[in-house]
Amino acid sequence: MYLYNANIDFIIEPIGQVDIPLKTVSSTKTETWYPLKKVVAGVITGDILLSIVRKDKELYVKLRDGRNLASADPNGKSDPYVKLEVGTQKKKSKIIKKTLNPTFNEEFTFSLKKGESVLIVEVYDWDFLVGDDFLGMFTIDFSEFPVNTPIEKFYALEPKMLPDAIKAEQDKSNTDLGKIKLGCSLLVSYTICIFLICFCTEMSYSVNMFIL
Repeated sequence: MYLYNANIDFIIEPIGQVDIPLKTVSSTKTETWYPLKKVVAGVITGDILLSIVRKDKELYVKLRDGRNLASADPNGKSDPYVKLEVGTQKKKSKIIKKTLNPTFNEEFTFSLKKGESVLIVEVYDWDFLVGDDFLGMFTIDFSEFPVNTPIEKFYALEPKMLPDAIKAEQDKSNTDLGKIKLGCSLLVSYTICIFLICFCTEMSYSVNMFIL
């Protein structure tokens, strides 16, 4: 669960996040103080499926699918799109709304100059009011790819930051951001879905989280 601040300019910023283990919640409503944790940037998940064909002077890239991308929006989804770059040539995919498993099925062609052998792929979450969120990236050295032979593969998304920088960000999550008092209960439906119902009792504000 995330707690946000919306200012006068309609810019929504995360204040912190709360982790609620389901095994600690029963069907009886209970009120508990939960510590707020820092929302850690740089957490990357997911893969991108590409089909690549290297020609003598061209590179053909088919952007097929993404899977298990990070959630960047309050609704638990993202609006992902992909940027591709070879040398000075830059391409951009369409935006797929409200999904963590987008299907693109788009094709791109790059003219290859001497010495160009690296494809840079970056994935972003599109936002209407604020800057787009970085969801991950990877690079492909296609110099050793056989000519005229399609190579189809899932590529794992990676962070821009070095591992040490990510660890430093995660260490900051120990900062005391305060607490929030929530009343929580579980409701199990006949469709084998679980609803975690939480009420922020201090602010008379209710939040419904849907968990599969």
